[in-house]
Amino acid sequence: MVLLHVAAGAVVYAPLGSANWWAGNAWDAAMRGCVPVFVMLSGCLLLTPYNAAASWQVQRQRLARLLVPLLFWGLFYNAWLLLQQAQGLGSLGAAWQALAPGLAQSWLAGAPHFHLWFLSMLAGLYLLTPWLARRSAAMPMARRRTLALALLAIAALLSLAQYGGLRLLPTLFCTLWLPFLGYYLYGSTLQQAPARTPRWPAAAALLWGLAALATMLGLYAVARRHGLATGLYFYDYLSPGVIAMSLAAAHLLRRLQRPLLGRATSAVARHTLGIYLLHPLVLDVIGRHGLLPAGLLGQWDFIPLAAACALLVSLLLSALLARLPGLRRVV
Repeated sequence: MVLLHVAAGAVVYAPLGSANWWAGNAWDAAMRGCVPVFVMLSGCLLLTPYNAAASWQVQRQRLARLLVPLLFWGLFYNAWLLLQQAQGLGSLGAAWQALAPGLAQSWLAGAPHFHLWFLSMLAGLYLLTPWLARRSAAMPMARRRTLALALLAIAALLSLAQYGGLRLLPTLFCTLWLPFLGYYLYGSTLQQAPARTPRWPAAAALLWGLAALATMLGLYAVARRHGLATGLYFYDYLSPGVIAMSLAAAHLLRRLQRPLLGRATSAVARHTLGIYLLHPLVLDVIGRHGLLPAGLLGQWDFIPLAAACALLVSLLLSALLARLPGLRRVV
């Protein structure tokens, strides 16, 4: 996700079709499946039959784990934006008048800062988990997978209609989870899926590569004719390319027998939420103060370097906050 957010800057601000733009497009497209894959892995862990983690008591704890940081960091990033605007407008009062309507709307949409929508979406899925776990446990796996794919197809059509100007689903904090229900339910089939032939990983890898390429080229082709805003449909988490990429990536990850980074994976995993919450702040500071030599490196190199630095600094800050009694609940 950190890499995706760094790459997005090149896609939005670099000239369309330039070398820097293609670098951002390639990195961004390759990472587009990270959110759906996380949702599917959550479904894999929580929607298995007779899983104690799907109980109401556990889900209440999970909701608190999400809602406290959502409230804290939503207010923090609102204050951060307010101070930045005040520097340009000359006073806090003028900045507040300019920002207040947009801030209220963003809270209603479940995204007080651009990346916090993810917490609102997960909260909706966690609320549904106890009921959905019971229902899915009584459903044969083949039927469950078919239902999940049907839900993804419906969500893809709704997403396409929205980009075409027909908004059928309001953007509210209480509806963010709906388009991702298909991913969540599909995740419940991963743990019980039968063993595949040795050719299956190669097929999944090929599907992922073709879907990523289609996402990159589709964005470019449509952006040239109709503008970048329209072309960004191909980055949508419910576009056909991203759906295919995400399903392929989930099946590839399922076959891993050991953590990618060994023991370091467990250490980093404890601070995953903190890294996610903090990395936009770190990237903003890096960008405003020019702490990385963006002009000395091409975007192919700068994007992963900036993402790695932001991830490391966010990890250190999260570990520090986790040691402070008053702040450990917000990371």
